[in-house]
Amino acid sequence: QIINDLKNDGTTMIIVTHDMEFSKNVSDRVIFMQNGAVVESGTPKEIFEEPKTLALRVFLNTEQNGED
Repeated sequence: QIINDLKNDGTTMIIVTHDMEFSKNVSDRVIFMQNGAVVESGTPKEIFEEPKTLALRVFLNTEQNGED
């Protein structure tokens, strides 16, 4: 709730998380990184519904299936 309140007040934040559901719900922009490099970036819709790279598709599939 605090993050949403800050967002609604216009505060710009950079948040690093592995919690994909959280990032989907609070982000205006998501950056997917792998091995220290930006692999893909976009809106939550682009990242979670229309991933362009194989690396992101594999990661999201692994997350959905509860694998680490």
